[in-house]
Amino acid sequence: MTTPPLRALSNYGQVIAALLLFAAAALTEPAFLTRFNLTGIAFQYSVIGLIALGQLPVILTACIDLSQGSAIAIAAVVLALTAPVLGLAGASVLAILAGGAVGAVNGLLVSFTRIPAFVVTLGTMSVGRGLALTLSSGQPIPVRDPAFMNLVRLRFFDVPGTFLVFLFGAGLLALLLAQWPVGRAVYAVGGHEENARLTGLNVPKVKILVYVLSGLTAGLAGVLLTSRLGTGHPLSGTGYELISISAVIIGGASLFGGIGRVSGVVAGVLLLGILDSMINLSGTSPYLQGTIKGVVVLAALAFSQWNLSRAAAR
Repeated sequence: MTTPPLRALSNYGQVIAALLLFAAAALTEPAFLTRFNLTGIAFQYSVIGLIALGQLPVILTACIDLSQGSAIAIAAVVLALTAPVLGLAGASVLAILAGGAVGAVNGLLVSFTRIPAFVVTLGTMSVGRGLALTLSSGQPIPVRDPAFMNLVRLRFFDVPGTFLVFLFGAGLLALLLAQWPVGRAVYAVGGHEENARLTGLNVPKVKILVYVLSGLTAGLAGVLLTSRLGTGHPLSGTGYELISISAVIIGGASLFGGIGRVSGVVAGVLLLGILDSMINLSGTSPYLQGTIKGVVVLAALAFSQWNLSRAAAR
């Protein structure tokens, strides 16, 4: 029988770990709590958090999306190219929709072919990055509007606006997964796809929807990155898809589908952000930073999957 403390550790271990790591960073690194450092974490990992929120429903259906980084780049380039014609508001909407279009292509291919999601999205990752490079001729495209560049600097009660957008998105997704029929359908498809089909669920529709959501979050991330950099860069978002997948799995989701929580994803994003900041502030050699991050992330992933195995065995 599982005792209440152990049950709490199992259910909220990622949240507890994030709080403990935050406390450790604050105590050991004097620069950690500075406004400059916290703002940097809040922006970079809010953007990663947004695409992790998009990745979660995909993984809940036992699929994966490796094309998020390329969708970010496409959105960034589309925004920069169309802003002179459509204005920044119209171009931003089009950029987000461009990300959604990448997701729709993924969803259609995964749903109506027998090609595994890993292979499909690996292909769209390559095609998408190539498209971004082609449209931009391999060069960053300036977007120098001061109001647009100040968008990501907005604060509310001294909290970065991008972080509030991430939290709002997390709350909305949690509500969708817990209370709306489509959320229950996502868990059903990931839990047992054939049973879900036999109960009358439109499995292809569910998969297309989760991939479109993933693409839309990538499109929004592309808009935010363009606002911060002042350019639509064809290499924007490189490697972000792997970080988003790590955040989701560290947060307790199963790669086999049907298991995962939004609160775990938020905790996973915060864990990665705090870890990244601690390593940077420690003065560790840049050549070792990637290795250290990789080892820690692997350990966290192993613990998360071990915890899931224990829960399944009970």
